[in-house]
Amino acid sequence: PATRYLSSCSNHIIPARTFSTYLDDEDNMVDRQRVALVLGSSGCLGQEVVRHLGGDLDMKVIGADVINKDEQESSKLDAFVQMPTFSQPAAIADVTEALVKGIAGVLEDDEEIDAIVCASGGFMADPKLPSPDVADGEFSEAIKEYGDTLNKMMEMNLFPVLAANYAANRFMAHQGAILFLFEVSHLLCL
Repeated sequence: PATRYLSSCSNHIIPARTFSTYLDDEDNMVDRQRVALVLGSSGCLGQEVVRHLGGDLDMKVIGADVINKDEQESSKLDAFVQMPTFSQPAAIADVTEALVKGIAGVLEDDEEIDAIVCASGGFMADPKLPSPDVADGEFSEAIKEYGDTLNKMMEMNLFPVLAANYAANRFMAHQGAILFLFEVSHLLCL
């Protein structure tokens, strides 16, 4: 069979066959509709993953994102988990709690998650560093701004992965799979 590809908005191409082959393997067959959780379901990459899993593989797809499902264009999601936005600094516990409670609210009693795809994340450029001859107060402010940027990056990129790991321990089917997808195309533009 020809290999199909998942392509994100950044022109990165991922062989869809990689993930689909796992699901079609006789050792991993189940006699129920498979369930997938897609973190970052509203982003370019996440939308393509949702389309592939729900449309091509006929999986029940649960999306999870900071962007409300109502704001997503032509969503093919079967269920949606609203994640906390990062307008206020978030703690890993807040992100994990929102994900776990959201999943528990949309899964049927006998359902388990067969696949978790982490396609969430974002990028913030480092703030401009002050020149070496600035006053200590200005330098301290630059350090604080740098730390705030790193914290935001962890909230966007690391916290969802850690929350997904916790959710996998609670909801993942035997022989389920976790797939982490990272877009790095924006780094090539720097």
